[in-house]
Amino acid sequence: GINDGADLPAEYLGGIYDRITASGFKVDGNEETAPTAGGVALGSHQERYRAEAQQLMTTAQGQLRKAAETSADTKGVFHRASQVDHVRHMLEATWAPMLAALSRLMEELADARVCGQCLQAVVSSINVLSLFRMESQRDAYVASLTTFTRLETIGGGVKELRQKNVEAIKAVVQVARTAGNHLGASWFPVLRCISLLDRLHLIASGQAPAHSGDVLGVEEANTALIEQVDTSDVDRIFSNSSLLSDEAIVDFVRHLCSISREEIESNPAAPRVFCMQKIVEITYFNMSRIRIVWSKIWSILRLHFEGVALGPNPQLAMYAIDSMRQLALKFLEKDELTSFHFQRDFLKPFDHVIAHSRVTETKELAIRCLTVIVLSCARNIRSGWKNTFQALTVAARDQNQGIVQLSYDLLCRIVNEFFPHIIGDRSFGSVGYVDCINCLCAYAANDKLGDKSIFAIDMLSRCTALFMASSRPSDTQPHHDSAPGRTESSPDRGAHHPAGGGQEDGDGNMR
Repeated sequence: GINDGADLPAEYLGGIYDRITASGFKVDGNEETAPTAGGVALGSHQERYRAEAQQLMTTAQGQLRKAAETSADTKGVFHRASQVDHVRHMLEATWAPMLAALSRLMEELADARVCGQCLQAVVSSINVLSLFRMESQRDAYVASLTTFTRLETIGGGVKELRQKNVEAIKAVVQVARTAGNHLGASWFPVLRCISLLDRLHLIASGQAPAHSGDVLGVEEANTALIEQVDTSDVDRIFSNSSLLSDEAIVDFVRHLCSISREEIESNPAAPRVFCMQKIVEITYFNMSRIRIVWSKIWSILRLHFEGVALGPNPQLAMYAIDSMRQLALKFLEKDELTSFHFQRDFLKPFDHVIAHSRVTETKELAIRCLTVIVLSCARNIRSGWKNTFQALTVAARDQNQGIVQLSYDLLCRIVNEFFPHIIGDRSFGSVGYVDCINCLCAYAANDKLGDKSIFAIDMLSRCTALFMASSRPSDTQPHHDSAPGRTESSPDRGAHHPAGGGQEDGDGNMR
């Protein structure tokens, strides 16, 4: 023991007790005393614990203050981040107050230098947030930027644009060009701003009417400012869409179609076609993508084209059908790989429009466009013959005699000129033969055709004979001159049946 095993003197122990009672315990280096209750030791265990914890916190704070004072001359110690994820954690903690501060500065200040720095900070934040796939935070920044352009207020309650709003529009265009691969759902507000920007350009060029009254003067002032935005930068957003990643192009196309529907629905009587035109452009630019990605893109575009073609505006419906014709001619320039059916998907809108449209002019245009496609690209069509025959089968049952006659003329051209090519395809020949037979049966059963239904039966029997002959390997393959519809009994040889499908009269019937 400390006293050779003997007890300490009572006077010594009493003195220690008295000193503790009077002064309490002290932490090393701290002159403050523990709190007491009127000089009496704290009673409960919880009170003593809280007092000691508070004392430790006070001591730690004092040491931190002392360390900060001693390191003030060296301006603190900075550490270099070794992992990029550290930035993500910093953004998660600071994105909201940064956005609030930048938004307030842009809204309240008119200084061009400060607003320019704020816009650059927003653009940089969008780029970084996009890289880290922080989608909700990215969408918040993009929404704030597009709102600051004031383009979405154009219409009822128009606000006059200022120079800082024009700079915000330029920033939106910059974001679309630099962060396109990571915008995702933020493509929607970006493309909406670009669409509204086009409307202002149309007003400035006199191609679109402005509003009346007080709004007219405001829009004229806005169009004067909007000329500062270079339209070539906007065009490059769409022309460079071929550089977008496979995931980004699908998002881009989806939201572009959504904005196109907004343009059409906002004014059905005289809709704008800015996005429709851009849809056709980006389809041209992205046709060279791999088939799986292209299939996703076309599944979105096909539904949009079908919806527009079946819409209430006949001019817009014809524009959509003619756009599909142009795209189909471009797409069918490439050969289709075996076991793929992309041609079938591409030509499906014509079948859908002919089957569901209630406007005769629309169905007639669809058949005429299909005629141009078949006559121009027949040698490259493989799986697309199925939709071609399905469209003609639907047209054969139409109540309008002109539609039936027009589609019958096309069928005769196909049978007379391309049937050997159709059944000669090892992958799709049998399917094409069956579809052709079903189509001929539909015309043979149409009593409105009169004598032409008999000629359809004659072509049916000759197509069957030709197919059976071509399926026997020991037989010599028939020449094209033996195609059905070219014998003496063919309808094109009779003077009383000028629309029987012969080649001489076929060119005259193709309008």
